[in-house]
Amino acid sequence: MTARRFFILILLCMAFAIFDYYMCDLVAYQLKVPLFCDMIFCMAMSFFAGPVWGIVVVCFNHLFDLIVSKSFVIFHIYMITAFIGCSVVWFYKKRFIGSELSSVKKMGHLLLLALIMCLVMSITGGLVSRFIDFVGVTNYSHQTDFLEKIFRLHIKSPLLNSIFIRIPVNLIDRIVTVFAAWGVFVVMQKVERKLLSR
Repeated sequence: MTARRFFILILLCMAFAIFDYYMCDLVAYQLKVPLFCDMIFCMAMSFFAGPVWGIVVVCFNHLFDLIVSKSFVIFHIYMITAFIGCSVVWFYKKRFIGSELSSVKKMGHLLLLALIMCLVMSITGGLVSRFIDFVGVTNYSHQTDFLEKIFRLHIKSPLLNSIFIRIPVNLIDRIVTVFAAWGVFVVMQKVERKLLSR
């Protein structure tokens, strides 16, 4: 990797971190939609340059949040779920989504990836949530809290409850974010090809 490409990727990671931050803020906190929408650009970067670069976006995102909020909260531990998510999307693309696939097959693979991501993010998010509860911090996520009471009536295990309440939200969220991330990735590829052809 050339120094120029490295520098461009770092700048892209910084910009994408801010985009992810404000996308989550807009959808989850301003519009009050029960979705996360916080991983579109880090997944796009994972598709484009590999999981390490997606993880860099996540780190910059949380650093930006620390600067904006001026406080460290334990909820930043949720970045672990994003680290795992970036690795999963990169591995899936590398293993199953080649450039030779038809558009229909790519869409099918992206839908399957969204379902896998739903499970991965629900399980990892549930585990992190239980850890936060274990250390005695009130865990609040308005994206999933509206489901907690419903599930608590039927699922007695706090860990399973924490995982299952995330599945309905993550199902919609990951379909939106995986397809949006793929769209950003396709645009990035086209821009790169144009720049290299000059």
